[in-house]
Amino acid sequence: MGEYALHLDCPWQLVGPDGLAASDESEPESLAAVGRPPLICEAASSAGDGGAAIRFAGGWALSVCAGGPNDLEFWRLFRPGMDEPHVVVGPAGVEE
Repeated sequence: MGEYALHLDCPWQLVGPDGLAASDESEPESLAAVGRPPLICEAASSAGDGGAAIRFAGGWALSVCAGGPNDLEFWRLFRPGMDEPHVVVGPAGVEE
């Protein structure tokens, strides 16, 4: 398990060296294999609309699109197993 986890509740795509590896429309069986071996983050950026981009080692990249204005949450970043605040992004931006 990684030090941080990302929960996505909006459209996203994970692209590997060979092309599209998974998306928010992928079947659960496909998703289970994506994180093996674990993806190592090299860089991350965010967009004003709530979207984000993460570049991983080995030529992998995650593109996160903002959800709709009626969505409660787009995504959250947290440390698994830790009882501490999460970074939560939704239609109003970063939420406390």
